[in-house]
Amino acid sequence: MAKCRACRWYKIDIGDPTQGLCITVSLSDEKESTGGTASSVITGNMVNGSDEQCNNFEDKSNTSRSQRLKEGM
Repeated sequence: MAKCRACRWYKIDIGDPTQGLCITVSLSDEKESTGGTASSVITGNMVNGSDEQCNNFEDKSNTSRSQRLKEGM
């Protein structure tokens, strides 16, 4: 089984590199935002990098380099 640190949605914690944030990204409706443009809402929970994969696991190696740079991975 793969570990969390190999997942596309795992972001390393700055203070403790053995832990990180498992994020999910959702876009809100344009009508709900005050500026008239859709905004990103990032939610997540703290996990250890050595935890087993969950249902939202996506392999980071399947994502192109340009896409990882856009997402800040």
